[in-house]
Amino acid sequence: RLMGPSTPVAAAVYSGASRVTTADSRGLVHRWDLSKPEEKELVCHLPSEFVCAALSADATLLAHADHDGFVTVTELATGEPLFRRPNGADRTVALAFSNDRRLLAGTTDDGVVQLRDGKTGEVIHSTSTTPGQVQALALSPDGAELASASFTNRIIRIDVENKAEHRSIEKLAARVTDLAYSPDGKLLAAACADGATRIFTVASGAQTHVLRDKPFPVWQIQFD
Repeated sequence: RLMGPSTPVAAAVYSGASRVTTADSRGLVHRWDLSKPEEKELVCHLPSEFVCAALSADATLLAHADHDGFVTVTELATGEPLFRRPNGADRTVALAFSNDRRLLAGTTDDGVVQLRDGKTGEVIHSTSTTPGQVQALALSPDGAELASASFTNRIIRIDVENKAEHRSIEKLAARVTDLAYSPDGKLLAAACADGATRIFTVASGAQTHVLRDKPFPVWQIQFD
């Protein structure tokens, strides 16, 4: 258990070598050594508060959306922005990198999902996936598939190259709060508000496991 400030954690990633990087909603980014959980290193302090945030898999980039309607990607080594792009009238409520950082997915509070170039922030594709606010996003390790979930208890999977919906997962037993692909891209995990994490095969969409610890919402998940 890593104890930092009482500010909510907006993003966290395990980057190997017993290190975890976290970003809280005030713009504070810390790196933790799991062998010394009482200690933490301040990586950078960004000037704006976040609506939402996402860390790249290697913990070198932080994407965040602010209350002014901008999406920014910051290089954590320097604290300098790689890009800062306006998002229009709607607020960005979820973000996710592809493993290679080539793509950044984001969704607005009216259910529109945008795919951006991870280096420039240019919008490559925009689509409305489902009625209602999208709660969770994930890009497969190869960047070929985008998964999104909203209050409708449905996971929508989009073929990134063809920009087409395929093999969606219907009628989940609880609201999805986070999504994650396994490193080999064969499994998709869904963290749920009923305290369960549900595992699905990517090829068929079939549920294989339900992992349940406590009857409290699971807010974030990551495969090792």
